[in-house]
Amino acid sequence: MSDKPQPIVICAQQRSGTTVLQENLGQSPLVTNFSEVFHDREEISPVNYLLYRIELFRKHPELSFPTPENQQTLFERYLDYLDKRCSTPFYVMDIKYNSWHHFDPLWHGLFARPALIGIIRSLGSPIIHVIRRNVFQQHVSTRFAEQTQTWHYQSKDDKQPEEIAIRLDPAQCQYGMEMSQRRTKQFRAWFHGHDKYTELVYEDMFEDGAFAESALNQINGLVGVDLQIPAQPRLKKVLKSVSKVIENQDEILRHFEGTPFEHMVFSSLRSSVSA
Repeated sequence: MSDKPQPIVICAQQRSGTTVLQENLGQSPLVTNFSEVFHDREEISPVNYLLYRIELFRKHPELSFPTPENQQTLFERYLDYLDKRCSTPFYVMDIKYNSWHHFDPLWHGLFARPALIGIIRSLGSPIIHVIRRNVFQQHVSTRFAEQTQTWHYQSKDDKQPEEIAIRLDPAQCQYGMEMSQRRTKQFRAWFHGHDKYTELVYEDMFEDGAFAESALNQINGLVGVDLQIPAQPRLKKVLKSVSKVIENQDEILRHFEGTPFEHMVFSSLRSSVSA
């Protein structure tokens, strides 16, 4: 293994379980959790890239012009910055689908692969792509978290956020679900052929409230080391069941009847599947 710490990249759409995953990875004695380094809230990550870039541009304003060469230099310098702040063999970067554009050059096609994916692939970094099959529950979970402004709570905390009723726009909901599936398909294509790539399915990640042994083995196999990841999650989602918070369920059921999402929606609203 190299003396330099190795980044482990988690990629997913919001509400896919990446926060609880990177939190538990960070409990490993071999891993430092740098969290969402491209988040607009600086407190989310101790090594926020946007703050780093501000300071770098003050010293080197010439790097602010987004040529391919400058963007490559920016990322290499940022990795050096992370290396110096990591005392473990690995560190985690959680990069959501909508945060891969930060190193794109000035002229970049609308549907072109983000430059950062090419850089990550060239480094040979392990990539964990987390996918959520039930995009209806994902959509509802997102709307609920946005309205309550509560995204997680500590597993040890008995106090849970108050559940509120939300009203979904059926057409907007379907569009969001379709776009979610398209984005997942696109990222899967962009990662295709990368040697150190694995997919974790959200619905298969947990068993009886803990991380499934198969999921932990999958991660260990990807990095080639037993990371000693704790099985008990440190965080929990705020929404227990989508069927308890949607006030216009009948309207939603009618809208999705006969669509490709019919089974997904009906099973979600007729059961207490965790969201």
